[in-house]
Amino acid sequence: MAVVLRGRTGDFVFNNRGWVQILTLAYQRGWRPVGTVEPAHWSSVPPERRPSEWPAADYCNGKGQRVHPKDARALADALAAVVDDLPDHDPLENDIAHTLDVPGYPALRTRRSDRRLNPYEFFGGPNKDGFKAFIDFARTGGFAVW
Repeated sequence: MAVVLRGRTGDFVFNNRGWVQILTLAYQRGWRPVGTVEPAHWSSVPPERRPSEWPAADYCNGKGQRVHPKDARALADALAAVVDDLPDHDPLENDIAHTLDVPGYPALRTRRSDRRLNPYEFFGGPNKDGFKAFIDFARTGGFAVW
């Protein structure tokens, strides 16, 4: 599954695990979420199909909830403090069982082990540029989570 973040400058896409890792790492580095705002279309959802109040703590369920620009910038600032701590080398290079290369897409790698990755491993090596690109995306302002 994917999480699509839609901002002023376009879309940014994570898989579900990547988005949770981003939020976790930012929180570990001092980001304190202020809460999301209900989606722009929320008022058109019949009342019986929605909670009485928008669950502001929800950054993950992809209903179009909006992240406030200040919150997005604070998220980016917390993540920017991590960049130098991410390894430049591929921390998973010895744990790859299979690789699928499809032209025009990033390589899909299957790991040998099932141990949990920490965020530094997840965003290190070949994923570091994408991590930095997300920081730039979040610094442009708020975005919707789909």
